[in-house]
Amino acid sequence: MRNVFVLLLIFIFSSACEEPVIKSDTARVKADKQKRYRAILQLNDSTQLPFIFFRAENSIFIENSSDKIVLVRGEREDDTLEWQFPVFNSVLCMQCENDSCSGYFWDKDKGEDYRIPLRAEVSDAPRFKQKEDACCSIKDNWEVILRYDGERPRHALGEFIENDSGYTGSIITPTGDYRFLQGIVSGRTLQLATFDGKFAYFFTAHLEDQELVGHYYAGRSEAIPWMARRNDTFALPDASGLTYLAPGYDRFDFSLTNRNGDTVRPDVGNVHLIQILGTWCPNCTDEAKVLEKWHQSYQSDGLSVTGIAFEMREDSAAGWKAIDKMKNDLGLTYPIVYGGKADPETTSQVFPMLNRVMAYPTLIVLDRKGDVQTIKTGFKGPGTSYFDAYVEETEALISDLLFE
Repeated sequence: MRNVFVLLLIFIFSSACEEPVIKSDTARVKADKQKRYRAILQLNDSTQLPFIFFRAENSIFIENSSDKIVLVRGEREDDTLEWQFPVFNSVLCMQCENDSCSGYFWDKDKGEDYRIPLRAEVSDAPRFKQKEDACCSIKDNWEVILRYDGERPRHALGEFIENDSGYTGSIITPTGDYRFLQGIVSGRTLQLATFDGKFAYFFTAHLEDQELVGHYYAGRSEAIPWMARRNDTFALPDASGLTYLAPGYDRFDFSLTNRNGDTVRPDVGNVHLIQILGTWCPNCTDEAKVLEKWHQSYQSDGLSVTGIAFEMREDSAAGWKAIDKMKNDLGLTYPIVYGGKADPETTSQVFPMLNRVMAYPTLIVLDRKGDVQTIKTGFKGPGTSYFDAYVEETEALISDLLFE
């Protein structure tokens, strides 16, 4: 009898000490009888953007380099099923039979006809197919010139990190980045791509004499020329000072209404972060995740965070709907109000005290007196080497303003 009692205690103790199984959204997708697909977006007659996704019954999980994106099941029409991207007004529409799927990617913000053909097959093949051994390494920094043959070439920094499957990294402009790029070098040909539900970029170039020369495509755009040179000393110009108080103004102010009709203005008495954003903007999504962490950490110490969203259409109902989707999908608890259409005329009316709003996002930091401490134009996200330093520097400023 005593032995039975001891065995019972051991059973109870061992059961109680088992680690609970906690699954994130991503883990649930992985556990739900998923199949791995290699998919192709047909950007034009000759250009294919590959990506990898895992399909389960109620979710799709896209691997975009180190970025992981979970789409949820939406509406069904006949045999076509919509899979909705988080935050963005975009979907994958697909018919799947056995181990193959066909359909299209539809960015609804760009209109009824903005649909990019898609096909996919169950496969263990890599995202990019290596036809030849790489001629050489392209790791480290490159000086990039986008639209080099035009009147307004755009200089950027290419950061490429070599790994077992090829390269990851990003192309970084003074005010933002092309997020999570991934690709390979096959022979002397470079291929890089990203696809996140808003960006569908495909870069290709030929490597010769320490230079890359080629074209890139933004969704269904025409071929856009770009080139890059190896340059370990190249650095981006300082983006601070691009947005500032216009002559005749010494204060930043705004007056908008929330959904309830209440007036929203700068929160004098608190340290206030005002984020100028668009729900259609991937860099804004990256910044919003950081602002939410600060909102959670410092709200009780006197930090206020407010987002002001400017959208693709001048339709307040659609604007509020997009804001609700962004807040829900990202779990944002700080307030975001609708500012109007994302165009220079509207932003200049809402913010006449600024010289201009030149980038989404833009972050205005006000101290407790309501004075501008800094205006940060653009955002360099977690796909770049700038991200950690930006977070550390800005959080240190917030802390100084809160506890000085």
